[in-house]
Amino acid sequence: MKGRRLTWLDRLKAFWRALAPGLHDIECTTVALDEWRTELRWRAAPLVFDRRSKTIWERRRLVARYAQVQAVEIEHLRGDDAPDHWRVSLVHEKGRLRLGMSRDDAEASLAAARASELCDAKVRLR
Repeated sequence: MKGRRLTWLDRLKAFWRALAPGLHDIECTTVALDEWRTELRWRAAPLVFDRRSKTIWERRRLVARYAQVQAVEIEHLRGDDAPDHWRVSLVHEKGRLRLGMSRDDAEASLAAARASELCDAKVRLR
């Protein structure tokens, strides 16, 4: 049986995976912990969104209340000698809470949409 021939794009993707294996193939997932709490898992520490108390927790520490979240932000970072990246963060009164970074804009958009849905905040591009 003859193997599939790699395209130029496949070889390029394999090259970038070899340079930074932690930046690929991580799907944003949500896990229902119970009736009120949902955990968002992506590239940073998991966040727990509690609908009952309208709070966001990271490593059992309160990091923000839903009312403090101003937006879920996608920031496009362009590098001179590195590939483009997209950083996703929750912007709140105290600062930013990073959800993660990706080279894949669709993956970053999906993570932002899921976070937005959980805390009822708008997504904005920076």
